[in-house]
Amino acid sequence: MSINKESLRSAFENFREGDAQGTVLEVGASELGHGHHIAIQFAWTGKSHQMQASGGGTGPRQAASSASANLKKTLNAQRQDLRRGLPFDDLEFDWIYCDGVMDQLGSAEAQGLLIRELFRVCRKGCFIATANRWHPLEFHTHRLLWHWLPRTWWQPLLRHFGMSVKDGEPALRLLSSRELETMAQALPGAPPFSIGHLRACLVKAQFFLQIRKDG
Repeated sequence: MSINKESLRSAFENFREGDAQGTVLEVGASELGHGHHIAIQFAWTGKSHQMQASGGGTGPRQAASSASANLKKTLNAQRQDLRRGLPFDDLEFDWIYCDGVMDQLGSAEAQGLLIRELFRVCRKGCFIATANRWHPLEFHTHRLLWHWLPRTWWQPLLRHFGMSVKDGEPALRLLSSRELETMAQALPGAPPFSIGHLRACLVKAQFFLQIRKDG
C-alpha cells in the first residue's frame, strides 16, 4: 500500500488554479533528518525564472535559470540547517510543492521552521504534504500500529528498523491534522489555509496543508 502521488499532484494543480505560468519550487527529502538538519532536494520550473541557490545555505550563491515553462531544473540534494533558512530569497517562487519532508524531521520545532521558510519564499501559496500519524499503517517502515505508541517509545523501534537516531531524537515525526493546523496558525500575518487529505483503505493517509498568500 502506498500514497497515490498522482492524486497528490492533482490536488496541488487544483490548489494553484491552473496558473501554468507561475514558478514552482518542489521540495523533497533525500534522507532522514537529524535535529534541524535534513538533506533536501530542490527542483524548480517556470518561464524565464531567475533564481539563486546555495549549497546548504553556507557556501557562495550560484546563479541558475530555466529558459522555458517546460524546463525543469534540479539542484542536487544539499544538507540544510533550517535555523539558517532555506537558500532562497523572500518571495522567490510563486508556488511551493513540498512532499515527504515534514514527517522526516525529528522535532516539532524543525517542522515549524520548515513551514515558515516555505511560506517566506513563496508569493502565492504553499502546498505541504505529510503522512497522517493516525493511519494504521506507517508508510516508511510498512509496519502496523507501532507509530501509535508514545513518541518517547519510538527511538528503539526506529533503531530496530534501521532509521537513524541522533542525540536521543528520532528522525521521524508523524503529524496529526490538529498539529498541522497549529503550525499553520503560528505563521506571521495569519494567512488563510486549509487541510485536505487523501485516503488509503478508507482511512485518511495523507494530509496536505494549503496556505494562501498575497503576492
